[in-house]
Amino acid sequence: TSCAKARGAFAQSRQFAQQRLAFEDRLYLHERLDAHTMVAWASALLGDLAQADRSTASALGLFQSGQVHWWGLHSAAWRAYALTLLGRWDEALAVAEHARKIWAEGGLIPAAYCVHGFIAALDVGRARHDTQLVDRYRAVLDEILKHFAADSLFGRLRPYGRGDIEALEAEVIGGFGTIPRARQQLVERTLSLYSDLDRSLAPEAIQRIVTSAAADSLKLLEAQARRALGISRRDTAELTRALGIFEETGAVPYAARVRCERALLTGNQSELEAGMHVLEALGDLDQLARVERARGKGRGSP
Repeated sequence: TSCAKARGAFAQSRQFAQQRLAFEDRLYLHERLDAHTMVAWASALLGDLAQADRSTASALGLFQSGQVHWWGLHSAAWRAYALTLLGRWDEALAVAEHARKIWAEGGLIPAAYCVHGFIAALDVGRARHDTQLVDRYRAVLDEILKHFAADSLFGRLRPYGRGDIEALEAEVIGGFGTIPRARQQLVERTLSLYSDLDRSLAPEAIQRIVTSAAADSLKLLEAQARRALGISRRDTAELTRALGIFEETGAVPYAARVRCERALLTGNQSELEAGMHVLEALGDLDQLARVERARGKGRGSP
């Protein structure tokens, strides 16, 4: 499973993990957890969020209600990540909070394998303008990432908590070629943050990510890269490609964002309202405010 994942053969990696689950009743708890989580990991990278949802639910279902041993933190991180992308934000926050408590009770270990789950919770807090959530998960990230050298994979993520996108552009986007394929969810989150902040990236840098993600069938990364490319170039064709992938994978919040972004370029009012309706249902105050600012500029407001 791990060797296939390291090669970027994520579908094969998932198949190996599923073979373990065929005899999971003969495995120890941590091995069963690992097998379910490996399926979820590969599924999330491949854009199969429904399978990631099922696998993480199965993994955490091995514990009694309300109980998650530290062995389950990895599963909880992938569950928070998948649920965030699916738009089931209240569930994602509940999982992330339970994982945070287990992590804290376990001695604040440098659990880098969980950061994508805590990043997802931070992203929801930012979207909802919930300063308490933002402060909580920023502190978690800072505590975990301080243990890693600044030039290491996880050390390079330190700017995420404080939203230092210039540093992230240099460390994550500029250093994309040095980030392992199996950790590409970290690039996906960084691209998402950039687009959410309505910042443009160098098209040539994004194009490299699009090409790589498409070659490895990393659908969510490809969609976020095409979204970033569409914003940078004001290219409705790239936004349309991104929208198609987000809809295919069930990434509801990001499909809504792209609908708004494309509608602002084309002037399609009905599409804009459809996207905003989803954002309103999610409580995504940040993106609603972004849309309103763009509409104001379009009307000639200062």
